Amino acid sequence: MIPTAPWLVVVALSTGCDRTPATIDACPDVACQRSWIERHIVSDPEATIAAVHALPAGVDRETLIQVVMVEWPEHSASLCPDLPEGPVRDRCQSLTDRPHLWQVDADTPETGRVGAGRAYPVLSVELGEFVHPWSSLEPLTVECKEDWTENTCVGQRAVEWAHKGRHQDAWRVCLAATQEKWRFECFFQISEASYDPLKGGVPGIAAEMCLESGYYLDRCLGHLAGRLGRTAPAATWDADPQWRELEATLVQIQGALEGYSPALASRFTALSWAYAMDAAYADVQRPVGNPMDSVGPAAVPHIAAAVAWTLWRAEGHKDQSLDAWIDAFENAMSRREVDPTPRPRLVEEVELAQSWDDTLPGEEQIDWTVYRGPIARRAVGMDPRTDALICVLEAAARNPTPHRSSLFREALRHPDALVRWTAARLAAQRLPGLANAVDPADESDPLVRARLEQAAATRDD
Repeated sequence: MIPTAPWLVVVALSTGCDRTPATIDACPDVACQRSWIERHIVSDPEATIAAVHALPAGVDRETLIQVVMVEWPEHSASLCPDLPEGPVRDRCQSLTDRPHLWQVDADTPETGRVGAGRAYPVLSVELGEFVHPWSSLEPLTVECKEDWTENTCVGQRAVEWAHKGRHQDAWRVCLAATQEKWRFECFFQISEASYDPLKGGVPGIAAEMCLESGYYLDRCLGHLAGRLGRTAPAATWDADPQWRELEATLVQIQGALEGYSPALASRFTALSWAYAMDAAYADVQRPVGNPMDSVGPAAVPHIAAAVAWTLWRAEGHKDQSLDAWIDAFENAMSRREVDPTPRPRLVEEVELAQSWDDTLPGEEQIDWTVYRGPIARRAVGMDPRTDALICVLEAAARNPTPHRSSLFREALRHPDALVRWTAARLAAQRLPGLANAVDPADESDPLVRARLEQAAATRDD
């Protein structure tokens, strides 16, 4: 529970509110009402919010709503309309729209009040020490009307400076936030204000602001990658300038992140390209390899994944061998077709299925990359054909068709161990009935054998 603000303690003592009444309307003042809310909101949030709703309209109720919106934003959504139209009401709505401020991490629920749960596991890396040159700047204190909205007021003022391009001043304002949670959220907010792919800004500075966002770092960078990637042109457009601009922006952001963590910089770039190619192929019916002519090597694994996904979506009804699928994949990658009437649109982010959420002993040595979004990942093949096989299997596992079982049976006997491992891992999660296709005792590779045993255990359960 977030501690009661010191000024409220003093007021409560001065009014003799040392014992909270049974109902909120029996409280003599705002401090007592705030204490009543704190005592009841965790055990019965619905009744507590209803009690605040029922209070007479006026300054006192508005004060309590602002306290709830700062300390319990997960419960304040229905209260926001009770505030008068204006900046405070807008801020209330914006806080309830940012679930990272209050979502509970299932693994460490005690961190739930600061929303520390990781939303972008593919950005999770071991981080070294990094001190930004601006870290030595003095905090810039801003005037806020009410003590209990000071930290959210700080964020609002910082965003105003960032929108004006005064990034150092925005940085200094964030440093003035007295609570860690709101300081990290302030940097998250000014990152978003520093660069918008559709409106412009300074992408490198946006990334650097994320570096100061503490336990919101992966969310901050994940949002940046998603917003950037989802503006990608369709794969069938004649859009070489747009692709080159996107790549230049990613190079700038990667440069900003390199000094902090080369691994994080690389994963951010991979996630951005994964988003971009997922958006580029969202409406493509006949897969093409057009983007290959406009982007560098970092994008190629994600073009391959998107082409395989699009190919399977279009032709998954076909019952054919792995070799036939790879021939179709290579034909698609070499195909160039241009839509003469492109209609740009912003592709909405969607939650993409996870399929590699565990790591068995020894699998940490497998090279992997982001697969189509913030949650999933896949192994990277040693050569283009092996990588294509992996992409086809990943696409097949997520698109149920009558013929995928035969494809996985063939893949489980493929000469390349990484292809067999991918097939075994996906079968364990999607097709556990295939466990009897191969006897784990006949498998020479220990990583593949472990996944086959996992599939057998899943089937038995």
